[in-house]
Amino acid sequence: MNVTLGIPRLREILMTGSARIATPIAQVPFLPHVSKREAENLKRVMDKLYLKQFLKAVKIYEKTVMEAGRFNIQYIVEIHLLRRKKRDHETKHVDNARVITRIEKKLFKQIGRVIKRKLDKAYQDTKGTVKKALQMLRAGERADNTRDGENSENEQMADVDAADEIRFRKQNDETEYVGEAEEKDEIMPSDNEESSSSDESENESSLIKKELPDEDSNDEIECGAKKSKEADAARIKAVLEANPFISSYSYDADKNSWCQLTIQVSAISGSLDIASLVAEEIEKFVVQETRGIQRCILREEQNQQILQTEGINLQSFYAKAEFLNINKIGCNDIHTIARIYGIEAAASSLMNEIEMVFGGYGIHVDHRHLSLIADYMCHTGAYEPFNRMYMGTSASPFQKMSFETTTEFLKEAIFQHEVEPLTSPSSRLSVGGLVRIGTGSFDLMVDVKKI
Repeated sequence: MNVTLGIPRLREILMTGSARIATPIAQVPFLPHVSKREAENLKRVMDKLYLKQFLKAVKIYEKTVMEAGRFNIQYIVEIHLLRRKKRDHETKHVDNARVITRIEKKLFKQIGRVIKRKLDKAYQDTKGTVKKALQMLRAGERADNTRDGENSENEQMADVDAADEIRFRKQNDETEYVGEAEEKDEIMPSDNEESSSSDESENESSLIKKELPDEDSNDEIECGAKKSKEADAARIKAVLEANPFISSYSYDADKNSWCQLTIQVSAISGSLDIASLVAEEIEKFVVQETRGIQRCILREEQNQQILQTEGINLQSFYAKAEFLNINKIGCNDIHTIARIYGIEAAASSLMNEIEMVFGGYGIHVDHRHLSLIADYMCHTGAYEPFNRMYMGTSASPFQKMSFETTTEFLKEAIFQHEVEPLTSPSSRLSVGGLVRIGTGSFDLMVDVKKI
């Protein structure tokens, strides 16, 4: 089991004080009357089990069909489960009927959400590509119009010069102006062709925009196999309604050894690897879990069985009080201890955690030092870490400046007109005074007349 040790764990406990620690761990001993078999069964019930631990085979077929004048791609997914006697011992307590039910209620919905998210992203990417192409096309049109305008101005200047020369020579050149008009007419059709291509791109964009939402709201759902039992028909109907991309569904009603579904999407989404998406969701799908617990381990310590969990869910321990000694629960999450058992229990847990870190390296720390640290971190009634954010709540400017960011705390004290009462140990040491604790908590008065 992974644990955080050494300096990272000390930083996590003392300086960060995060409510989400890197490796949360809890442990609880079993009651004396609990046998090893009962302990193993409890561990199996609380452990996390994945669908891949129950699988015999997963087959995915792909084919293209035409419906209502449109091409669609169908993915036929077959999920075959192992028989209970051929599974690992950790999964034998879960029957196939429960696995199939879990697949129908959870996995198919998750697959539908993933496909919809991918299709929406593909639509947005396509929309952005078309928009960028249209912008480039319009920019090209503006550049062409600018060049055409410059050319026409140059032609007009040349025409004026030619006209002057012609008038000077007293020659009639009206045909030249007619030729120029025809030249201008020849230029205009090219502009019309470009604008027509722009219209075609806009129509294509609107076509994509219309087709993709139709995939998300596929209302033409047909049931592939008709069941004689009313319960089976209702079950299949629930699956079809849960995922709009499923066009048909069937399962082994006798032995619950397999189930088959057909996922149908428009051929326009052919660039998406739907088969890989489905395989990924099947790979990580969870059949059984206890919220917050990733893994359970059984270990024995001093002839006593202990259940250790990677992840923390103390409420699940309380629910198994007939097997677990809930009065001896251990947990490395100090915030959880403070929330459930109170701040005094959190201070005690804090001391134990620090001692365990140093003890792993053979270092002994006096209990009085640990209690001083724990009391200071919990004296407000909440578990607070040693950092400048918490130190910023102190009323002593010198104490804040002696910890970190001296300049920042000094500027803040000046701007806020803060007063230093010189009552904290850090502030008194900063000015060379005696600390008002221990032997410094009183003064010796001498009668000068008797000296």
